[in-house]
Amino acid sequence: MIDWQADAAIATIVSSVTIVAGAIFVVIQLRQAPRDRYFTIIANLFEIWHSSQFQDDQLFLLHKLNAVSWDEFVANGRGKRAARALHWVAGFYDRVGNLFRYRLIREDDILPTVGGFAIGLAADRADRPGGSAARERLPLPEFRGGAAELPRVLRARGG
Repeated sequence: MIDWQADAAIATIVSSVTIVAGAIFVVIQLRQAPRDRYFTIIANLFEIWHSSQFQDDQLFLLHKLNAVSWDEFVANGRGKRAARALHWVAGFYDRVGNLFRYRLIREDDILPTVGGFAIGLAADRADRPGGSAARERLPLPEFRGGAAELPRVLRARGG
C-alpha cells in the first residue's frame, strides 16, 4: 500500500531542496556576471588592439602621418587612409577612456599594454590631428569623449 502522506512529504522536501539549489545557483551566477563582463570587455579591447589593422593604423598615425596641423590633415588626408586610421584609433582610445571614466575596467589591466601608444597619440596635443583642434572642428564623438580621459590617467600614473 502507498503511503500518500510520506510521498507528499518526500516530494515537498525534494521540491524545497531543488528550489534552494536553484536559488544558490542563480546567486552564484549573478555574482560572477560582473567578472565575466569585465573579462569580456578586456578581451575585446586586447583583440582590437592586437589586430594587424589597428596596429598598422596606429603606427601610421605615429610614424608616417606627415600632417603637423589639423588644417594640413584636412587638406591632405580627408577621405583617405589617414582619416580612416584617425577614426579607428581615436575611437578605440575613446572607448578605453570611457571605460576608465565609468570604472568598468581597471587602469592597470590595460595601460601597461596601450599606455605607450596612448602617450604618443595623446588626445590633448593640439599640434597633431586628433588633438584639441580636431575636437573643436569635428562633431565626432571620439574627439569629445573618453579619449580625453587617457592623458589625465597617464599623467596621474606618472606616464
